[in-house]
Parts: sequence; structure tokens; C-alpha cells
Amino acid sequence: MLGTTLRKLRQSPRTMVSLAVLVMLSGFSTPLVAQPPLPVEQPPIAPNGNGNGNGNGNGNGHGNGNGNGNGKIKRTHLPNVPIFSLHECRAIALQRQPALHAQAASLQAAIVGHQALQNNDGLIARVVAPDIRIRQQQSAKGVAIAHAEYTQLTHDTLYAVTRNYYSLVYAQQQLALLEDVLPELNAIVSNLRVLLREGGVRNLNDNSLDRLILIKTAIELKKVEAESGVERAAAALREAMGVDRSMMFQPLDLELPTISTPVDKETILSLATCQRGEVIQAGIGSEVFRLEIEAQGKYRFRPLVRTFATGSDIHAKAIPTGSRGAEYRPDAVGVEMPTSLAGKRQERMDRAALLSMRADAVLDKTVKLVTLEAENGYHVWDEASRKLAIAKEANAAANGLRNRFRDDTNPLDRREDPTLSLILIGQGRATYTEAQYQLILALANLERITAGGFQAGFPGAK
Repeated sequence: MLGTTLRKLRQSPRTMVSLAVLVMLSGFSTPLVAQPPLPVEQPPIAPNGNGNGNGNGNGNGHGNGNGNGNGKIKRTHLPNVPIFSLHECRAIALQRQPALHAQAASLQAAIVGHQALQNNDGLIARVVAPDIRIRQQQSAKGVAIAHAEYTQLTHDTLYAVTRNYYSLVYAQQQLALLEDVLPELNAIVSNLRVLLREGGVRNLNDNSLDRLILIKTAIELKKVEAESGVERAAAALREAMGVDRSMMFQPLDLELPTISTPVDKETILSLATCQRGEVIQAGIGSEVFRLEIEAQGKYRFRPLVRTFATGSDIHAKAIPTGSRGAEYRPDAVGVEMPTSLAGKRQERMDRAALLSMRADAVLDKTVKLVTLEAENGYHVWDEASRKLAIAKEANAAANGLRNRFRDDTNPLDRREDPTLSLILIGQGRATYTEAQYQLILALANLERITAGGFQAGFPGAK
């Protein structure tokens, strides 16, 4: 390979610079990154074997082998480091994520509170608290609300793991590209120095060497950024999984998968508005508020009557704020209920009715916000999908051009400037990888938006 490169250096001085430009344009961008932990058995490291790679190389027995055909970088898993698939990372997160532990505790507290009300259902309790039956119904609905919140948090956790898992794969894939070409580039610089000391070659001089060194150092800086990107992506994945930094592992996937799961817009909208935890919580919450009207009517002569908010903090969860900056995001609306209502019976009931109307408006607003999020998520996927289809054609053309350029039996027409060809090769490869990454993020987001109703079909995910 080096001999071929040096022969081309003698034939065309621009080829030397073009190779470096190819590396720079091949693309690197840093990815958009309670209870004691349960023991999780780490999967054993499989012996080396034939993988299911897309090139001519052999993969690791536990993962995908990437060959060097069609312009792909050959990569293998590190020895003696556990290998986790996306499914295994998700399973660990469901066991160890502290946010899930916290919400599970809240759900259990709601269940205990409901059971306590159920146990106070005797004659004395109904005389002292004539609204006890209504409070029991409200408490049961509170358990359902807590369960819906736990379910939505589960899907949010799975999304975080999926996003950061493929961000790590993407970052490692970009780093591998830089590590693949830098040794050859260093060898070209060294050999060019030797050629210049020995008298030089036609069309090559010290300016050629300095230009190459400048490009090489720029690539080395990109490699530093890539290494940092890998570490940041790995840290984000560990946090999403709920594990500490002492847990070392590597992703099963050696390159980003190409996923062609069909998506229907109306299905996405229907699943989002029916299954999202926020919609379920708002719907059940409006029922709780309507029951409060009846509960206030149980007390005829009491000037001050407690509400269901006495036993729960309905304002504990922050309401998302909107954005009026470069990216528009509408405001959410929250419910209101004081811990007690004062006044005559009808006055208290009227006030509870008005607050119930607000809860109904909150439900309507929540449905509209989720619908907007689902529509936006679908169009993001549609854009990413169409870009990937275009990028596939560009990648195929780039690989063909690259193979013809490196094939001495079928060289490029020397009347053409190879610099432009190599720049386009790098752009085609970079565009394709970025398009893959954006499509994966869009599909993962659709899974979250629909609360798991839509399945993207990620390899190894269950």
C-alpha cells in the first residue's frame, strides 16, 4: 500500500495533499451525547470466530465483524473487556437506574396510602369522614397515575440508553477511521522527507512537505477530539444505565446498523395520544378533580374542608417551560388545587368545579402537546430517512470511485485532478455515516414518543 502511494506521489504532487484532505473530510463529529444496585452478571467474552460483518474481515464471536471491503474500516473488540449488546445495556438500566428506583418507591407509597384508606372503611370512619368512599376512589386513581409515571419513565430510560449506546458506536466508528489512516499518513511524511533530502522529485518541494504536515497535525487534533467524544459518550451511556465508572464494557456493535423499519404517521399519532404516560396521568387527574366536587358536597355545615391535595403534593413535579428563542416550544399547563377549600357548601363545590375545568383544560393541552411532539418526531424521521436514501447513493459512488483510484490496473484518468475525487470520496462516506446516525436517533425518539407502542427494530433490542 505504501509503495503504491509513493508511486502516485511521484506521478502527481496533488495526490499527497488529497489523501490528507480525504481523511479530514471522511467525517468526525462528536455525538450529541435509592435501593442498592442489583447484581448483574456480565456476559462472558466469546472466543474469536466468524462474525456477520459486511466486508471481507472476520468479526468477534460475540459481535459484528467489519471487513475492509467497500471502503469500511476493519475493527475488532478489545480483549478481556465485557461486551454488551443494546438489549443487555437496556436490561441493566431497568435494574440499576436510580430514577426508576425513586419512582418505584413513589408508586409503592401510593399503594400503601391507598391500602390504608381501604382499611378505614368502617361505620365510624364513614360517620367521621363522610367523604371516605370518594377519597378511596381518588386514592385508587392516584395509584394509577403513579404507575403511568413509572411506565413513562421506563420508556424515557430505554430511550436514553439507546441514544447513548449508538452515540458511543458512532464515536468509536469515527475514531477508527482516523486511526486507520494516520499511520500511513505519517509514513508518507517520513518518506517524503527522505526523498527531499536525496535531491527531491519532480513537482515536490518543501512547500509540499509543509502543507502535508499542516494537514497531518489538523487530523491529529481531530483524533484528540474523537477520543474525547468516545469517553463522553461512554460516560453518558453509563449514567443512563445507572452504573458507575468502574464498570468497563464495550458495545457489541462495531458500526451503525442500517434500519429500514416503516413508519406510518397516523399510527404514531394514535399511539402517542393513547399510550403516553403524560396523557394517561392528565386524563386520570381530571377524574380526580371531578370527584373533588362530590367530596366537597358531603360536608354541609363545615366552613373549611380539606381536599385530596392534603395527602399529596400535586406541584412536586415541575411543569416544562416553553421556549421563544431560535427553537419554538410551547408552554405546558399545570393543575391547581389548594389543600383545603373554605366557604359554604355550594361555594366550595363551585370552586372545586372551576378547578376541575382547569384540569380538563390541562388534559386537552397535554394531548395537543403530545400530538405536536409526535408530528415533529415523525417529520424528523421522514427527513432523516430521505437523507439516508440519498446518502446511500453517494456512498456507493464514493466507494466505487475510491476502489478505482486505488486499483493500479484501472487508474483514474491522469487528465483529471485526483484532489476533487478524493474530497468527494470523503464527503460521501461522512454523509452516509451521519445520515445513519440521525435516522437511528429519530427511530429511538419515536419509540419514546409512543411509549414503546412503536418498535424501531434495533438489532439485539427486545
